[in-house]
Amino acid sequence: MMSQSKYRETLFEKIEALESAIIKGQAIEVFRCRNPYKNGNTKYLKIYPLQLIYVNIAWYLLHEDYKSGQLGVSRLDRFSDHFKILSSTGRSSNLQVKSLQVAHHLLKASWGLKLGTEEEQKLERCGQSAFIEVTVRFFPEVMEFILEGDKRHLKQEIREGPKQDGKPAYVDYIVKLPERSLDEFCRWVYGFMGNAEFKSPPKLVEHHQKAARDLLARYNSNNLG
Repeated sequence: MMSQSKYRETLFEKIEALESAIIKGQAIEVFRCRNPYKNGNTKYLKIYPLQLIYVNIAWYLLHEDYKSGQLGVSRLDRFSDHFKILSSTGRSSNLQVKSLQVAHHLLKASWGLKLGTEEEQKLERCGQSAFIEVTVRFFPEVMEFILEGDKRHLKQEIREGPKQDGKPAYVDYIVKLPERSLDEFCRWVYGFMGNAEFKSPPKLVEHHQKAARDLLARYNSNNLG
């Protein structure tokens, strides 16, 4: 905003007040004015802000719902500059840290920033949520990139295929993820185009095949046009 000399009316304008609320454990009201996802919901949120996080190209706010306790991560510039302190006296730093630790536990199990619904979080915190084992086969054009990422996820395993000319013919990337993370993981895999193939679970195999067919149909349609 500074480099472009353009006021964007986002929560960035209240960043110092936001940082202060995090430190003091104050509940705040903010307004999500943009939502590019399918549901497209824009609404006022009453939350405890917990932490500012920078990921890839954007700043995000890790927060906890004021009443339900549901944890979430929201992109900062999707909030307007509406900012209201709900209580002058905040909760204790111990409670802030406790919520932050739970959020970090969920993030470590995730592939990305999606923390799931309130019910999903409750089950996961109680150890009652089943993780799904996903296997993706990557081929020679991208194998080196996959092999160097030995710490992408805590629950990952990389298995090399049979050797051809001294190198594996492929590598299988195996990871256990919560259901809430599958969409984000799929988007990562899809970025490798034809150099990746889902092997399991069947649902993701079918989704990948459909995505490939849809892409081919789109190109064919464009060529006909």
